Amino acid sequence: MISRAECEAWFRGAVASCDPAETVRRSLRVRPINAQAGIAIGKAAMGMARGAGPIARGVVVSHVDDGRGLPDGWSLMISATPAERRAAGDAVIDLVATTPDHVLALISEGADALCERLAPDGTSAIEHGKLALLSDAAITTLVIAASTTEGPTIAQRPGDRVELLAALDAFAWAIDSEIEAGEIGGPHVPTVFQAAMDDDGAREADTLIASLSWVHGVAWGRGCNVTELAFELAKRLRGTERAAFVASTAGERSVFVDGTTWDAVLATGLDDAAAALSAVGASADLGATGVFHGVIAIID
Repeated sequence: MISRAECEAWFRGAVASCDPAETVRRSLRVRPINAQAGIAIGKAAMGMARGAGPIARGVVVSHVDDGRGLPDGWSLMISATPAERRAAGDAVIDLVATTPDHVLALISEGADALCERLAPDGTSAIEHGKLALLSDAAITTLVIAASTTEGPTIAQRPGDRVELLAALDAFAWAIDSEIEAGEIGGPHVPTVFQAAMDDDGAREADTLIASLSWVHGVAWGRGCNVTELAFELAKRLRGTERAAFVASTAGERSVFVDGTTWDAVLATGLDDAAAALSAVGASADLGATGVFHGVIAIID
């Protein structure tokens, strides 16, 4: 049976592998560009800007300040309210529209929700490639998200380049590699798959248990509540020799449950899932990772 220490070690290894700063650095080492202006928008925007390094003029739009600073030339805009989203929209439009030469665009999950500007017809003037259409400059877009089919600077214009640096399942495959490199390799190579991971913790737990049967497995998804999923898994693993680790790849919360967890939860008398799991020592804060690939679940 897997241990919490093993799961946390695999998690931290995957964090290092998927670090957005290093991901951008690797890309620019292979295909360097000469851009004097840049925008970075999304949940991994600050890390991606750090990977790009100093720039003459750059705007970073993020939902939070991760406290790790930015290279010279980049300015940070927090976008958490309607007014902040409008201000961020104005800033990125101004930069893109007034740059005569190359623009570097660093786009990650959640980018479309962070910048706002309405066109005269009432639709967004930024989403679905419309930001690129405001510029005469060539735009290189580096993406950490589900795909490269949509984004504010993805307009299929001649001269532009779009590169998917990491899809959202990259974290699951990174953990897969960590497990294979460890003692659990050999016949226990994990199954990696995308779970529905919606907001129904019970349905998610049933899906994972059924899909992974009695082998090691790694699942990833979006829209999932870490605590609720772990709580439901604890019920289903009660009295077995199995264990599960569920965590946000952003690192805010992780939960480890095994065959003894549910009885310990019942003994607390607490109805709230988060409080009960915390009371029995099942949950932990792994610290901010700067990686945003959804939710990961490892089941043994």
